[in-house]
Amino acid sequence: MSATARGQPKDFHRYHIGTAEAPPLAGAPGRFSVKISTVAFLRMAASLVADSRSLGDLAANFGSRPCIYGVYDGTFGGLEARESLCRGCLRCMVEHPDVARIEADPRYKRLGDGYWRPEQVLTIWNEAATGKIPVRGMGYGGPFKGPGFDNIWTDMSEIVRPTRDGIHGREYISTAVDLGSEPMPLGPEVAPLEPSEPIVTLPLPIVFRALPRRVIGSPALEAMAEAAGTAGTLIFLGVGDCDEWLGRRAPELVPLVNGQNWSSRAWPSGIRVMEWDVTREALLPPLEATYLLPKVLWSFRVRMEPGFEDRVVELARRGATCIRLEADLHGSEWGAARPRHLTELLRSVHRRLVAGALRDRVTLIAGGGIAAAEHVPKAILCGADLVSIDAAALVALQTEWQGEWRDPGQDGPAVPRLPAGWAAQRLLNLLCAWRDQLLEILGAMGLRDVRRLRGEVGRAMFADELEREVFEPLFGRKRGSGG
Repeated sequence: MSATARGQPKDFHRYHIGTAEAPPLAGAPGRFSVKISTVAFLRMAASLVADSRSLGDLAANFGSRPCIYGVYDGTFGGLEARESLCRGCLRCMVEHPDVARIEADPRYKRLGDGYWRPEQVLTIWNEAATGKIPVRGMGYGGPFKGPGFDNIWTDMSEIVRPTRDGIHGREYISTAVDLGSEPMPLGPEVAPLEPSEPIVTLPLPIVFRALPRRVIGSPALEAMAEAAGTAGTLIFLGVGDCDEWLGRRAPELVPLVNGQNWSSRAWPSGIRVMEWDVTREALLPPLEATYLLPKVLWSFRVRMEPGFEDRVVELARRGATCIRLEADLHGSEWGAARPRHLTELLRSVHRRLVAGALRDRVTLIAGGGIAAAEHVPKAILCGADLVSIDAAALVALQTEWQGEWRDPGQDGPAVPRLPAGWAAQRLLNLLCAWRDQLLEILGAMGLRDVRRLRGEVGRAMFADELEREVFEPLFGRKRGSGG
């Protein structure tokens, strides 16, 4: 379903993203490697045959293999174990230590980098393959807390509310967001003025931020554009990367322009959003640009570097209604001696806008380091209106890279050959899985609209703040915790 204009459509129907199986091009590595001793396995099989009095006994003995996940249910049993099904319960190794040994798969350990953990990469691969929420049924086995998004625990105290059923269709939970805002009324008796810029409504709070064509190649960009058009969202990309699509994909493309290239071409009438590259020298687009493109919503790209909050506040005061904040691919601040994470950066700029009575006048799009479905609601409750995903889309396309990858313009990844239709379906599956998990969190919080989650830090607990409140009065400040 494409994004609709502001207002209730005549024939209302639930927003839905169509999913389909899109299995990995190559076998995805599992978390575990199953090592079977052939000699010991054949010895065990021989003993089972000797202990069986009939064919029924033999079938029962072989049918009671020690794995409920089907790792040894292949034609030749343990001699060709299906490692992708292993969940690491270790039952087989405990019951038959001479036959089976479970180890961490070395290919699994090589996935991602210092920020992108292997479990995050594998989770995205599985979400992109099926479009379903990944459920292992073994509980959470990760760290209790960590840096960045792992420092936030969401509050589920409203889990008994009726909206808990939103994902199942009995209650409707809106994930729609608006880009832009209406002018603020002068008083309670004065009607708001007509908006000077259009308001673009998207059905989910996720957009694509495409990395340069020279880094990821044309097939990946084409897949993102196709997925964005089908899902009704947008793709932000450089102006030189969208020339061939402007005519047929104008509604979902957001070209990034600056003072040199904004007027060098004829922009199609169907384009809805354009983005201005904010620098210290060029804070706003030239006045003639707004007159030549009166029906276009202008977004402003701001790199999250030291002092970026002042630039955002100045833009809001000058009438900007949509600002896209861009961190590096690890979600860290650009060019800082002690970089802050995206969560801290968002809380900082959100507070500044609230203090200046400017927050409701501007839409904030946050990007950089969005690596899991849970990062979407966490970024929104820290102060964003919606998020942009970049490396996560490439991970869904089974892209791999060597070493740490922070700068989107350098150290390009190895994007595989992408079959027609397969790549776009993988991205649609990812969007569907992430939206379903967002609905779960909104339902557990008792919220019927994702817009109510913006800046609601009361819906979350921050581990570092709790530790300071509880332990500093008893033990003093932790070493290396700063001022």
